[in-house]
Amino acid sequence: MTARQFFLNMFYLGVFLFSISILLPFNFRNAPFIIFSVVTIYFFSKPKSNNEKEYTTILVANTIYFFFMLISIFYTGNLSEGGENLLRIFPLIIVPLTFYTVYTRNNINHAVSRDRLFKFFFISTILFFLAILIYTFFNGYITKTYLLHYPERIAVKFGKYSMHPLYASMFVVISLIFSTAIFKALKRGHAKVLFFISIVFLFCQLILLARKGPILITVLIFLLYFISLKNRKAVLYFILSIIFFLGLIFLNQSLKDRFFEFASALSSSGFASPGSTSTRIRIYNFSLDAILNAPIFGYGIGDVKDILSQYYIENNSTYFNSHNQFLGAWLSSGVMGLFSLLAVFVIGFKKAIKTKDFVYFSILFLFFSMALIENYIERQNGVLLFSFFINFFAFESRNNHNKKGVNAE
Repeated sequence: MTARQFFLNMFYLGVFLFSISILLPFNFRNAPFIIFSVVTIYFFSKPKSNNEKEYTTILVANTIYFFFMLISIFYTGNLSEGGENLLRIFPLIIVPLTFYTVYTRNNINHAVSRDRLFKFFFISTILFFLAILIYTFFNGYITKTYLLHYPERIAVKFGKYSMHPLYASMFVVISLIFSTAIFKALKRGHAKVLFFISIVFLFCQLILLARKGPILITVLIFLLYFISLKNRKAVLYFILSIIFFLGLIFLNQSLKDRFFEFASALSSSGFASPGSTSTRIRIYNFSLDAILNAPIFGYGIGDVKDILSQYYIENNSTYFNSHNQFLGAWLSSGVMGLFSLLAVFVIGFKKAIKTKDFVYFSILFLFFSMALIENYIERQNGVLLFSFFINFFAFESRNNHNKKGVNAE
């Protein structure tokens, strides 16, 4: 085996480990990105075999947000906090460099890589939640309050496998998106039956996790999917499925309360009622007030927490981050931080629409929508998912576009 083949296999190993990362304890979920770092160093020293300019464009577009965050550390006051925050988002520079160096120096079978990623990610998510179900059953956690305490339990009761329910929901939604591509490849009847059971199981997990944002995003994605099929029966089945899962939602008191609070907060002009939606509105108001005092350059990546804390102290409120990744970017590095993050999505959506890639479009829609309600780039599970998938699909979309051009000719 040559050195080139060895490091190419290392790259594939990193992709595989990422695809099953939900099965890894949290302190090992960075392992694929450590492998990517080594692979990048090796291939960076090798001559390019593919000088596609669009790969360079993708590299610049997907790394510029990190560089604006890096620049902001030079005018931040809290260097310790800033350094920690930069280290946390380091995958945003490593992953695009990895895909760039590998794709410009090797011939990659994109179809096989895509297919394996989808299947491994989907199966791993099923296995993770199946293991959670088995564990909770044998430990006597399945009681009358099982639905009520499930989100809290998955967040704190499983040691190094614990996960915030919002990020656990993201794994579920991504798996459901991948299922649209997996289903097309299924041919045997028993495989399709097992597949549909898995889909129902994942939807049930989404309801158990009781995060209204991911649930609403999933409904919108699959509404678009079934409409795109242009099949009346498919749309009818989707509507019936929604009615069924609405019934399940009302069986989950915690989730039902969340949706009622959401509707109540939106219909209220003062947003003074208790609940997550009203709290988020107040958080956004505090964040916007802070932004108005430093709209051009922001406060630096290390000072945002200190600045927002002052607003919460003045209003006798508990501290929260901005709960909006775009506002967080604006607070950290000003308008350039905001625009560089927006650019990732604008360019990505253009590529997804151009290549008619529903999975890519849906992944972007998920991350964009979640960015409106959560600072997921500032959390380990969030930044790992975002950095990998944004770059995997961006670089792969270039290959898909080339293929379509060749076929057209």
